[in-house]
Amino acid sequence: MSRSTAYKLIRRDAFPVAHFRVGSHYRIPTASLLTALHLLDAPASRGEPRATTDTFP
Repeated sequence: MSRSTAYKLIRRDAFPVAHFRVGSHYRIPTASLLTALHLLDAPASRGEPRATTDTFP
């Protein structure tokens, strides 16, 4: 997805991941993005999400 498409979707409130605005910048929480991409592994022992270590060819 291009940056301009992401901004258009955010303005339409159609962006597929949770987001919020800080000043003039948009922030996308890492855990939300990894979950949407199906890259989130089981939560770590401290309750923090971690990405999978799978590599793609």
